[in-house]
Amino acid sequence: MLVKEGLGQGNMTDFLSVSFSSNDYVIHVFGPSSQGAEHNLVRLDSTLAEFFK
Repeated sequence: MLVKEGLGQGNMTDFLSVSFSSNDYVIHVFGPSSQGAEHNLVRLDSTLAEFFK
């Protein structure tokens, strides 16, 4: 669990990186203006909203 990592607890700066690579895949397969790309971005927006909540 991320909570157990102790981010922000020490004297050094912590760095957290999160990657959602499905967007890159979908755009390469279906194109940047496709319905598949649009659907994927809507789902990503929802996923990020939950993640930051």
